[in-house]
Amino acid sequence: MLAGEYEDALAEFDAEPWDGFTLYGRAMTYYAMGDQENSDAAMSALLSLDNVDDWAAQVAMAHAVRGETDNAMVWLERALELNDQGIFTAQVNPFFDNLRGDPRFEEFILKLKSGDD
Repeated sequence: MLAGEYEDALAEFDAEPWDGFTLYGRAMTYYAMGDQENSDAAMSALLSLDNVDDWAAQVAMAHAVRGETDNAMVWLERALELNDQGIFTAQVNPFFDNLRGDPRFEEFILKLKSGDD
């Protein structure tokens, strides 16, 4: 997806055995393609999963890619509270690039590094 290989990215995300991975990937990829309608549908489906908390880091990433900074920060904090291992690469994860420079994200990274939650 990051390389602009959208059809390949969709195929990879669709091949995932877990709905959470498929849906967050679709939400991000369709957004990157400029297809807001399909991105919104995937995001809505992701947020509707019964086990959405299991996907907190992925929800945060999808919000970040979509430029939804406030929602991304809410889900990052939620992921931290849940000890979601998906956030521990947040400092270098390119899906969080839209958050860089936001003081809340910088504070989050410092908290993540220090182990305070």
